[in-house]
Amino acid sequence: MKFDMSAAWSEAVAMVTANREVLLVVAGIFFFLPSVLQGFVMPPLQDVLTATDPEAMQRQIAEIYLDYTWLIALVAIAQIAGTLALLVLLRDQRRPTVGEAIRRGFGGLLPIVGAYLLVALAVILAFVVATVATLATPIIGAVAWLIVGVGLVYTMIRLSLLQPVVAIEQVRNPLTALRRSWAETRGNVGRLLLFFVLLTIAYIVVALVVGLVVGALGMMLGQAGTLIVGGVVTGLLAAIATTVFTAVQAAIHRQLAEPGVTATAPPQL
Repeated sequence: MKFDMSAAWSEAVAMVTANREVLLVVAGIFFFLPSVLQGFVMPPLQDVLTATDPEAMQRQIAEIYLDYTWLIALVAIAQIAGTLALLVLLRDQRRPTVGEAIRRGFGGLLPIVGAYLLVALAVILAFVVATVATLATPIIGAVAWLIVGVGLVYTMIRLSLLQPVVAIEQVRNPLTALRRSWAETRGNVGRLLLFFVLLTIAYIVVALVVGLVVGALGMMLGQAGTLIVGGVVTGLLAAIATTVFTAVQAAIHRQLAEPGVTATAPPQL
């Protein structure tokens, strides 16, 4: 089936509008609060970076993120579980409660993490091959890195339905989930890439406008006020953007999933 961008967007907006009350609860718990917490706990990079040398700055940034690995991991887990719960709420025809959707969201964490680890191993292997090629011959290395870059984008598109496969189809085997996402996106890579690029551009424009507004408020509120307002606004923007993109994933999956696939299919082990 050929992917229809207009239909997917219209359906995503309709799903968000029809389920806005329950989506607001889940988005607030799993996207807004973790994002605000991370914004308040982690210091802004511009306030802690003291080095001027690029290499020294990279080391400082790495050390900062290493110190807050626990927080980044907790936020990531919360957002993955929240995304899976939203997908259940949007697509399960049995109309589960918020609590049921959250339980199913956490139930899909291990398959998702397992699939991400498999992809990460493949990416690391590709990086190693490209690095070795660069050390051998710069020209061949440049070609290798180009292939790796294009391959990463292509793979991201082919695996863009991984979360709906786990949440909606309840596939619990990471390899099976990866294969199903790969199969369901077949023949639509170009259309999906264009759609995601357009969504990204729209988000960047909105984020820039919001950033300008927050910056203007900061001039009036001072540094402490800017930190509070910036953290809250950033968390709100992240919650809205993630909710909309999750609805988009649900709409894409509805279009491209194999005929007969429903949100109530039994788990595949």
